[in-house]
Amino acid sequence: MKQKWGREDDAGDFPSDRAVWSIGAFCVALLSVFAIAGYRYGIESDSGREHIAETIREELDSLKTELLALGFSKRAIATAFKNVQEKGE
Repeated sequence: MKQKWGREDDAGDFPSDRAVWSIGAFCVALLSVFAIAGYRYGIESDSGREHIAETIREELDSLKTELLALGFSKRAIATAFKNVQEKGE
């Protein structure tokens, strides 16, 4: 190139390394999100009905414990769960 243009003191230098690091960190984070989502989808799609039923039971037991801690009576919780199960079937 025979003709010089631009600022000669900054020629060939990127103005700041901060942008490069930010873009790099963003790309790594984005790839991590996709990798984790793909991994979780693979596990859940391979799971049988038994695993899903067990997970639901565990979550419902946890919910009952939390409701008791919040002050709901065992009778109110049992009635609510019975009503939900009847509508779901």
